[in-house]
Formats: sequence, C-alpha cells, structure tokens
Amino acid sequence: MSAVIGVIGLVAGVFQNINTAESWMPTQHPKNTKARVYAGMSDSTDQSTSGNIPGVALWDAAGRFIGKEMGVYNYVIGDGKFHDIEVKGKMASADYLSVSAFGTDGLCVAAVAVTSPTGYKAGWLGDIGMRCGAPWYPSALVIPGSDPETRPACVWIDQDGSNNHPHTGLTMHLPSFTGEGLANEYNDDIATLCKSLPRFSMWKTRSVHMTLPVYHADKLEYNEDGSDKNIDAILKPSMMQSETTAPNDPTGTKLGVADGPSALEPGPVVELGPSRRRARRQAPQPLRDQLVISNITRHSAREVCESQTSAGPDFVSIVEWLYCDMAEKVLWPLCLEDSTEACFDLDTRSITWQTKPGLRSRKEDLSPKSYRNVQKWI
Repeated sequence: MSAVIGVIGLVAGVFQNINTAESWMPTQHPKNTKARVYAGMSDSTDQSTSGNIPGVALWDAAGRFIGKEMGVYNYVIGDGKFHDIEVKGKMASADYLSVSAFGTDGLCVAAVAVTSPTGYKAGWLGDIGMRCGAPWYPSALVIPGSDPETRPACVWIDQDGSNNHPHTGLTMHLPSFTGEGLANEYNDDIATLCKSLPRFSMWKTRSVHMTLPVYHADKLEYNEDGSDKNIDAILKPSMMQSETTAPNDPTGTKLGVADGPSALEPGPVVELGPSRRRARRQAPQPLRDQLVISNITRHSAREVCESQTSAGPDFVSIVEWLYCDMAEKVLWPLCLEDSTEACFDLDTRSITWQTKPGLRSRKEDLSPKSYRNVQKWI
C-alpha cells in the first residue's frame, strides 16, 4: 500500500494538512535529489500556463549547499503536467529549495514535490503563494490521492518579463508545509507564513546561482503539534542567517543573497459584491485571447476577479454563474432566459444588455471577445 504524504493547502479557503498519495512525489534516487515541478491549468496544446523547465537549487537544514540543476530553454512543462529535475550533489535531505524561471515562456507553478536520496519527502502547493499575494491563477490540476475538488492555484514565474509577470523565481523552507499544527498557525496568523523570508518568498531578481535566506537551525523549536514554539525565530531577521553557502555560476563568480522578495501583501481575498466599475490594472492581462469555463466547486470567479494579484485568461464559474473579465477585473452574471440586466452570454461570448438598453450609456464595450482557445474544466 502506498504511503501517505501530507502537505498544507487550502480547503474551502482554510489551510489544512491535505493527505496525498506518495505517487505525486518523484521516486527515490540512491544518490541524487529529485524535484518534481507541476504546471497549472489543464491539458492544452496552445499558449497557456505551461512554460520552460525552471532551474532548481537545494540546501540542507543548516543552509549548506547540496546542488543545482539548470533550467531548459527549449522544452516546456505542459498544462497540468510535471517534469522531474534531478539534482546531483551531496547525499543530504533538502530543507530549502529555489525554483528559478528559464527561457521566455513564463510558467505557472501549481506544485513542487521533492524526494531526497535519504528518503525524505516534502511538497508545496501553489495555494501558499496565492494566499501570500503572489501573482496566481486557478488550476485544474488534481494532486494524486487528494480530493478532486482540492485543486491548488498556480503562481507565475517568468525570466524576462515578456509575459507580464514580474517575478523570476521563488524560494521555500520545505518542512514548513506539512502538519496540522502549522496549518492552524497560518490560519491564526498568516504573517508567520507570508512575512518570514526563509519560509516562502517570491523574487523579482532570481537565478539558479543565487543563495537564499535560511533560519538558524538551532533556533527553530516546535510544539507537539508541529507549530512554531518561538515565533521570533520565524519572523525576526536577527534570528536568521543572512547567507547560505553559495553555488558558483558558470563564470566562477560567487553571488550573494538575492535582492529580496517583492512586496507581497498576504491575506484573504476581500469579499465584495458584483461590480461593474472598471478597475485599473498594473500590467496587461496575460493570455487575453483565452477563456476558461470551470465547473469545479473549489473555483470562484468572484475570488479571481476581486483579487488584486490574479492574472490569466478570462474566467467563468458555472457553479457561481459568474464571469470575470480579467482585462478590466469586472464581474458579470451569466445570462439566463429571463435576465433583466447586463450579463455575459456563453453562446456569443459577449456582454448582452437584455431588457435595459438605457444602460448602454455607460459605454461599455459590447463587441464579442475573440477567444482563440476555450478550455472547459470539469
């Protein structure tokens, strides 16, 4: 019988330790560490949240460098697929992980699973990044062995910014993402997750050659349920190491600690009513010629539309009967036969005014959108 691996994710908006089948982790190698990176969304052969294979670097609990593997420019991880990255180096358990974008095709990372040669296994889900304020989008990815309705969001990384995503990589402390105690701690005080640099950070300048912030291993203490005993050790920079042992880049130049995370703003999405006010976006919408129609209970068009950090194709939730125009961040109801207000028609893929033509004085764009690719998630 396959072993069960726990990993912290969101269930109904609450952090919980999710039990998953061991099969979503890479198989153990006798000498090397394997990192499995999952792309978000669903199967598609068109432009999407698939992207170039990233680079990976690993460190042990004391911040000692284990090894790194460069990314691949001419190969992508397909939508809803994964790629195993084998890192040669010391035979040690990997506690810290760096994932760095490669190539010009941005990647939306939904999950990362790591298996060390020692047999230690750990995982991370994109829900962590979404809740901490990273650029994100829903995903249809099902983690093997978990509830099919528990599908992690994915977070965007992009090496050159050509896909309008500002972050080039992410770093994490793998032991921080399993256990009911830590899940409850994050629900009570999300700063213990999102405001602790070694635990999880998104970076605007990141390469596989850079070091990352780590904890002083001897300062970390845990309660019986796995939660942090000493919150100061998690949040205060003075309790963290400022340097890890640094891998060298191909030119032999040793790089210091990266320049720091972006100003991520953690916290739950603000629940507002449907709005037709036009919101100002800080960046152009990626994948604006695509539409996702989801019948998955966990997915919320309201959550996508009212989040300041969501980014991706226009989104429809059949469960909520709502449509989100991602370019404008405007939420519309879907049309019914007896609709008496403006609504989004799934057949024509346009906003229809039904029985209130006077509303046209608002001068919204009524022309149908041209969607090159429509995905239906069930």
